[in-house]
Formats: sequence, C-alpha cells, structure tokens
Amino acid sequence: MKIIYSKSELRHMEEILRRNASQYFNGKESLYTTESIIKYLEAILSNRRDAEYIGCIFMNNLHFLLGIEILAKGNSNYVQINPRQIVEKCIALDASDIILFHNHPDGNGKPSQSDIDNINNMKKILHVLDIELIDGIVIGNPDCSASLKDKGLLEEILEE
Repeated sequence: MKIIYSKSELRHMEEILRRNASQYFNGKESLYTTESIIKYLEAILSNRRDAEYIGCIFMNNLHFLLGIEILAKGNSNYVQINPRQIVEKCIALDASDIILFHNHPDGNGKPSQSDIDNINNMKKILHVLDIELIDGIVIGNPDCSASLKDKGLLEEILEE
C-alpha cells in the first residue's frame, strides 16, 4: 500500500525543514561533519513515527547547503522515490553533491539490505550525471542513526 500526500502537505514539511536548516546551519555554513548532519536530521525526523520519509540535502562542490527537502512519504516500513525526482532537483538547484536520508519509524537506525542496495544504485545513476552521492543516512532514535559511508557500505565507483 502506497500512501499519497498532496503537494501542499509535502511543501509544508519542506518549508519546516528549510526553516530549521537555515537556523541550524545559518544558511552559509558548510556541512562539515556527518555527526552534525545526523544530529540535525534526528531532530527533524526522529519523532515522525507515522511513516518513512525520504529526503535529500543538496550541496555545491564545497559542500555549502543549497537546500534540504523531503521528497516522498511512504508507509510504516517502506518509501519509494523515482530517481528522476532527485536528478531534476539536483539540476534545478545546480547541486553537485547530495546526501540522501530517510527515517525508520520503528526507531531502528540500522540500514537494511534494501536501503544499502537502493542508495548504491542511486549513487551509480547520479555518477553518470557528474553528481556525487556522498552519503546515505538512516535516521532512527537519537544516537541510533547510521551513515552508510561511515559504516563502509557506500560503494566506491571506479573510473574506467
């Protein structure tokens, strides 16, 4: 079962994220550490227990914040997004680097095999367009979240 949310509901969530991000990162700061990014995302998503949300942090090549958006809402254990949505947003914002994130409503921040596969597939798709997916983050309860990059689960793409 796929839960559909109106564009106005998603825009409202997006506006809350954007407002909070500008306060947290001051709109000018570089996203320096995985820990600071996870803490921010935990504050936003850890209390969302109704469904999985998937979003993206869009950055330039110096990792300066261009935008943070919730891109889709799923059900209690699954969220789906079309890669085209992410590509279109990257192009619109002129983002060269991104971090994908989603929450686990049950509070378990451990990435599933499906999470790992989907994020690595997205990394390959974006690589062709010269957009780097620098991390995939799974948000659980505070201090239970995970960075695929830090856990060594984000595949390296070798140039041919």
